[in-house]
Amino acid sequence: MVSKAFLGSILVVAFTTSATSIVVPGAYIVELASGHDSSYVINSLAVAASVRLNLKYELFNGVSLQLHDVKSAEQTAITIAAMPSVKNVWPVERLAPLETRAQIVPAPANDTESNKVKFSPHYMPHVMTQVDKLHARGITGRGVKVAVIDTGIDYMHPAMGGCFGRGCLVSFGTDFVGDNYDGTNQPNPKADPMDCAGHGTHVAGIIAARQNTLSFMGAAPGVTLGAYKIYGCTGSVTNDILIAAFLQAYEDGAHIITTSNGGSSGWANDIRAVVLARIVDRGVPCIASAGNDGYQGLFTISSPATNKKVTAVASFENLVTPSVNIRSRFRTRRGRTFYFDLAAGTPQVWGITMLLRAVSLQSQVDNDACSPLPSDTPDLSNNIILVRRGGCTYATKVKNVASKGGKYIIFYNLMAETVPFDLEDSASLIKATGMVPNRVGESWVKTLAAGEQILMNVPNPFTRGAGAIVDTPNRGSGGAVNQFSSWGPTYDVDLKPQIGAPGGSIISTYPRAKGGYAVLSGTSMACPMITAVYALIFEARRTNNPGFVMNLLSSTAKQQLLHNGQAFTSFLAPPAQQGAGMVQAYEAARLTSYISPSSLSFNDTNNAPPIVEITISNGGRYPVVYTLGHVPSVALYPLSEGSPYLGGTIDAVEAFAILEFSHRGRPVQRIRLNPGQRIILNVKAVPPSELKATRLPVWSGYITINGTDESALSIPYQGIAGSLQDATIWTQNSFFMVFNQGDGNYITPPPKTTINLPLPGTKRNNGVDFRINAYPALGIPLLAVEVVPLDSSVPGNLVREVMGIKTIGQPAGFPRKWLNRGFNGWSWTGELASGNFAPPGHYMMTARALKIFGNPAVKNDWNVVNSQSFYLKYS
Repeated sequence: MVSKAFLGSILVVAFTTSATSIVVPGAYIVELASGHDSSYVINSLAVAASVRLNLKYELFNGVSLQLHDVKSAEQTAITIAAMPSVKNVWPVERLAPLETRAQIVPAPANDTESNKVKFSPHYMPHVMTQVDKLHARGITGRGVKVAVIDTGIDYMHPAMGGCFGRGCLVSFGTDFVGDNYDGTNQPNPKADPMDCAGHGTHVAGIIAARQNTLSFMGAAPGVTLGAYKIYGCTGSVTNDILIAAFLQAYEDGAHIITTSNGGSSGWANDIRAVVLARIVDRGVPCIASAGNDGYQGLFTISSPATNKKVTAVASFENLVTPSVNIRSRFRTRRGRTFYFDLAAGTPQVWGITMLLRAVSLQSQVDNDACSPLPSDTPDLSNNIILVRRGGCTYATKVKNVASKGGKYIIFYNLMAETVPFDLEDSASLIKATGMVPNRVGESWVKTLAAGEQILMNVPNPFTRGAGAIVDTPNRGSGGAVNQFSSWGPTYDVDLKPQIGAPGGSIISTYPRAKGGYAVLSGTSMACPMITAVYALIFEARRTNNPGFVMNLLSSTAKQQLLHNGQAFTSFLAPPAQQGAGMVQAYEAARLTSYISPSSLSFNDTNNAPPIVEITISNGGRYPVVYTLGHVPSVALYPLSEGSPYLGGTIDAVEAFAILEFSHRGRPVQRIRLNPGQRIILNVKAVPPSELKATRLPVWSGYITINGTDESALSIPYQGIAGSLQDATIWTQNSFFMVFNQGDGNYITPPPKTTINLPLPGTKRNNGVDFRINAYPALGIPLLAVEVVPLDSSVPGNLVREVMGIKTIGQPAGFPRKWLNRGFNGWSWTGELASGNFAPPGHYMMTARALKIFGNPAVKNDWNVVNSQSFYLKYS
């Protein structure tokens, strides 16, 4: 073992995470035993209930219900769970909206011939992943059906085939929700899954876009796509709709299912993850984005990517930053025509010829369009409006111009280049934006000030010859794992993510109404690239075995150096960030030396296995000699010094494990395998010493297996030099009550504050809200909260003892399972899980958090903290 020096820190932000899901009051997903019908459950209830979704599928027999009496819903759910025909009950949750958004990143519009910018003959993400090499050999994913669970697909887009149904690129699928669905209202599905949001069309283009005016194509253009629309034009989705889409895609015969939906979790037990794992067990790979919570540090993998059977995909930054330049022209009254390049913004629905009008004829104005335009400003709807950058936000300028009818805006910059900007949120106000350098805009202002007219023609950038992708090399972070890409491992110490692909600054298709093409960044963009690679491997190797393909991709992946947010280091990025590394499709397709599993976990100190096994097989025609070794990465401290919480950085330490390889008890470093022969090796890990176990250091690296057949294979490994079960889940100050008296302000009341809540059975008045707040430092597999009486005013017959705590019961909604670290909060009306209300009196809340790997029956496996005391009254 080696333990050396502190290397530095990887920038993240504070530990707190935002909520990724909200429980829908009174709504539950009920799984039934095979052969049972949901009508029995509904008819057996003493309260009214309606069916949200019928979830009767081959791999899941159930229903999602809406209980009409929300007040008694928790107790009714307990009754349902106790029914003999019921296998599981989950709450219906409204998931967070998709995070990625359109972002055209302009290149210097006047500098396309410089050494900084070039028109690339290749689509760089395909070069980075070796997809281009498979295309050169005619491998396109022919015969593979890919289901995209997303916002739908704009199938009328020319690059997406222009039709829907049999014989089309987008040949199957279902609309589950309709355009107006936002996650809170009733779904109203349409006949086909047309995309009005954009995310799904972008994902679909990465997988399978046909050749187009911007001269790129999808990674697997030979597949057929299934579009499963689970989002409306805006908003979120509930988990019952999401699992219905997964199950329907499986029954429709999809060979691969891909989803970029998720929320920071760290746990593999979410219903989305459970359903996808069942599908994988039936031979259908399921690919999910790792998540975009990398700034929150380790243990932030999104569900459903948390399940070990689901492929979790990390995102790497593109080696180039693509942008779209529109070749445009203008003519003065004197008849002279000039050409210029407009760096397209978002939105970008150009294709117009109009007179240019400047908001100000002073080219050095500091606050152009930052205030409402004068009342005598004419209607601007028939002009392209020229606005100088600076002085206020783009959105403010757009609002002021749009208030006078302006729909088309060109910004001119303060410097001799253009900069990225995104006005997608203003898409309802305007139709198109773009930017030119300062000298171009200033010359136009000078011409207009002299009384000249400028007639400007800006074509649709996606008509042939009008627009072009301009690739600007990214010499700062190109090829690095994106800082936003979520970190593993899971709380079960499964190695996540498993694999990565380019997901930062990716140009792809976008709905025609939103401009046709866009640049997006996120693990949502890396996920479809891996999905496409699966399809290519299926065609190339004639196999669709999920585990075998994952082993191929993992063993041939290319590891990247760690980028600390400012520069590359000399060490490999750890598996908790990049998984096995950047996928290398060509190497995976031609490989004849096979290794398994795809990754190794040595768990934490308390649960470390004495050895783990790896298998090496020679599938070639000649004997191969394999040399074993390993390349360590840095050890990572996810927790701050002297604190159970994650700080603003992840500290990296040069500390390495020692790996020992053996076969039948004898050490080995080199082995020879004949064709068709395989060997099982034992791997023992000695964790690095001198690490601070209380900070839960994650040590890791890559086993290397180099063959004389020119194979260069690897297996990522990891372990934790500390005990998750012994870790402090929270401190006394991280569990407390807050109160809103109805004025909109939440306060932390001091001990013995009297809390007046609405009378039981009445609705809340004027926003009064009493909340249970919890900030755990790590995930909690099971959280119990006890309502503890502190005086004799509570009748003794209501009090019972649970693990030494005298309690009248738990608040309605408790206990709760599989909580992530960071902020968690729940309103409390005084109702208990029994359906009764806590009588007026003096109380505190005692929170019992089951430790990771803890046994619920063992008292010492619970981390217990108390809230401040309070007097409860109803009025």
